Amino acid sequence: MSINYICLRCEWHEKFPYDAVRSFELLDDADQSAPPQFVCGVCGGTMYPEYYKGVQGNEYRIDNVRGE
Repeated sequence: MSINYICLRCEWHEKFPYDAVRSFELLDDADQSAPPQFVCGVCGGTMYPEYYKGVQGNEYRIDNVRGE
């Protein structure tokens, strides 16, 4: 299973393994208001999950940050 991430700057799509996303979330004891994020390899922008339900049950949707 994988999580589809989309760059907020250039719209590049990239899939990350679910286990890797979850591991990053567990390693990061920071603010639960944001999901694990990655840097776009194309433009350096922020990659945000299209949809991801976090360990604590928080749901993250790209539509929420795009204002759609």
